[in-house]
Amino acid sequence: MESIWKSGVPPFPYTQNTPLPRRAEVAVVGGGMSGILTALFLKERGIDCIVLEAGEVGGGQSGNTTAKITCQHGLRYAALEKKKGASAARVWAECCLGAIDAYEALAEKYRIACDFERLPAMLYTRRQEEKLEEEAAAARRCGIRAELRRRTELPFDILLALSYPAQAQFHPLRFLWGIAKQVKVWAGCRVCEVKGHTLTTEDGEEVEAQKIVWASHYPPENFPGLYFSRLHQSRSYAIALSGAQTLGAMYYGIDEGALSLRSYRDSLILVGGAHRTGIDHAPPFAALRDAAKKYYPGARVTAEWSAQDVMSGDGLPLAGTFSSLTPDRYLATGYSKWGMTGAMLAAQIIASDICGERHPAAPICSPARFGLSELRATAQESAHAVRGLGRRLLHIPAETAEELSPGMAGVVFYKGEKRGAYRDEAGNLHTLRPYCTHLGCELNWNPDTLTWDCPCHGSRFSPDGVPLDTPATSHLSTCCLHTGRNAAQAPNEPSRKDEQP
Repeated sequence: MESIWKSGVPPFPYTQNTPLPRRAEVAVVGGGMSGILTALFLKERGIDCIVLEAGEVGGGQSGNTTAKITCQHGLRYAALEKKKGASAARVWAECCLGAIDAYEALAEKYRIACDFERLPAMLYTRRQEEKLEEEAAAARRCGIRAELRRRTELPFDILLALSYPAQAQFHPLRFLWGIAKQVKVWAGCRVCEVKGHTLTTEDGEEVEAQKIVWASHYPPENFPGLYFSRLHQSRSYAIALSGAQTLGAMYYGIDEGALSLRSYRDSLILVGGAHRTGIDHAPPFAALRDAAKKYYPGARVTAEWSAQDVMSGDGLPLAGTFSSLTPDRYLATGYSKWGMTGAMLAAQIIASDICGERHPAAPICSPARFGLSELRATAQESAHAVRGLGRRLLHIPAETAEELSPGMAGVVFYKGEKRGAYRDEAGNLHTLRPYCTHLGCELNWNPDTLTWDCPCHGSRFSPDGVPLDTPATSHLSTCCLHTGRNAAQAPNEPSRKDEQP
């Protein structure tokens, strides 16, 4: 099923139908919220900018987000004061509050009907009262109106809630369509190589850009920057309900396994089941449906989808110059599940830098920062990659392809070799080499999204090996596809559409 945002909204209709220009001042890779906002801010400053998008505009995280625009990012401010200092925490709070205002101003300026709505964002706990009190005190020191409450409209008891008034939510794709038609976008244009200032697409077209912005979620370039050793990706899952009580605030639980909730018109959205991409996990949609039955009996599931987030070591975005060795390349990533606020700040930071200005959040979000949090993250990611690569050598499949029932998949023995195999509902067997084209880690099958996921860095592929999420950009090597148990034919589409392009 598609996300509630994609349902009933046609693909972005304003992409360019002309060949790519030979040159541009700035080329932005990625047509999600980060890339489109960056291009818009550059255009408003008189910069010639083009956007290259591999799939559809807004087809990735921007179309699968919960679409909350807040300065409330979980237990953020107490930790930020301790790690970065009180001054940095205040600057971050001010910039996040400014990001909300910036979305509202753009919606008004371009007359975008995107259901932008101001309402409180609330943290809640059923076990950790002291942590929430500590966070409230830190938020107030940062200039945020923070109000503690003992009661909420939630259908279960809580111990304590922390409310931040005047935050916002909206329809992300309607907003994105409104600003994307202001800039030059080439959709279906996958960048497969960058050398110097030249970008080469999968179709062999070349563009020379003075400056290049990577806004494609997870950076596909390994060097310089070594971001594969500093970032990982996480999936989370959502369902939309009709016939459930709608809410007057957005809710985020700080306890392990807690639900996130928000309303959109007459629908209620439940979010949960987060796990590192590529790692075995409990069935998230089943858990969300069980929660819906428990708290909202009689409600009906109208949509279910999943999303992918890039997680940084300290929970803050990476936005700015890609590396000191590549001063004309920029990076926007690492929003750590708060993509709408992060996208706005990243776009503001990068556009300001390109125009010779300095955004107040630039030092906090610099990709070059490398403190204790980043050092720990590097050690953890390196160890995780070693385990992933080791699995390629040491994992012995327990099954053969013949044992797979329709709808099942896994790494199996097939014709004497280790293969990734998926048998679709029609009985067709899809087989491929189960090794990520990024750095070679062995892939795992995700039965909730019907995708091959990399446990090392979060790349994802369709059952037939098409890359869906960076850092991998190349297709997996596929074997022949068999109908039933033997006859070969051309690959079919999977029987259930994946929710994350």
